[in-house]
Amino acid sequence: MALLQPQSPEDTQRARTILQRYGYTTLASAEGPPILAVSDELLEELNEQGVAFDALTDESVKERLSDKGLSYYEFLLEHNPNAILFEASLPPAMHLALSVTVPDYLIPAATQCIAPYSPISIEHHEITRLDTGTAQAMTRLDVVIHRSHKDALLHDLATNQIAGYSRETMVIIQSDPDAPSSRD
Repeated sequence: MALLQPQSPEDTQRARTILQRYGYTTLASAEGPPILAVSDELLEELNEQGVAFDALTDESVKERLSDKGLSYYEFLLEHNPNAILFEASLPPAMHLALSVTVPDYLIPAATQCIAPYSPISIEHHEITRLDTGTAQAMTRLDVVIHRSHKDALLHDLATNQIAGYSRETMVIIQSDPDAPSSRD
């Protein structure tokens, strides 16, 4: 959990634009922009995007909250701590499930390529590919990641020649709940 107070209304707006893809909680401050409770992982992204903010401790936040903000903060800690602590896993709508099939000798490289994206899960399924009567042992990796990592992961898999655009090695998106509907 991270508690932060943007330094200006512009920083507040930029932070909310970035955070709307994730989850955050807004608390009323006694003075200045509201205080935001976010998961620790998002601090780096806010820094990279140039959002200026004051990081607050559990004790210092109590000094900056309005009376109503403090009451709400204490209520959430008691009755819905995940709204402040962000310890639960991401909601399914923020996940992306994909599959990639690789020859067995590429499993370590594929796993190493996927690891930096903090996969929620990776499952290995042994399969056999028949090519002109010859059987080839391969492995299908079913991966669930946060959907914000999709483009970077696909790029890394292709750049490292782990996955490609052939029928045998293409990446298949199994589930992307937030993707634009084909009806749009």
